[in-house]
Amino acid sequence: MKVAVQENGLLIPKRLLRGVAQVDSRNQKTSRIVGTPQPAPSDPIFGLGGTPVKSRLHNAAAKHDEYVYDGV
Repeated sequence: MKVAVQENGLLIPKRLLRGVAQVDSRNQKTSRIVGTPQPAPSDPIFGLGGTPVKSRLHNAAAKHDEYVYDGV
């Protein structure tokens, strides 16, 4: 998307930033400004691992793919 630089800077439509709380922008050596959306703290991805599953397997974290796909 191309955005024209106005007197006060850039205006990015809010609809393009749905679910984004802030944007990290940096000026690269190539005279580009790169914006990286930072997810809102309420994003469910931050809750992953908050309630781990208990298991009798001592190596479940290291070999979880084997256990899930091979079925132990």
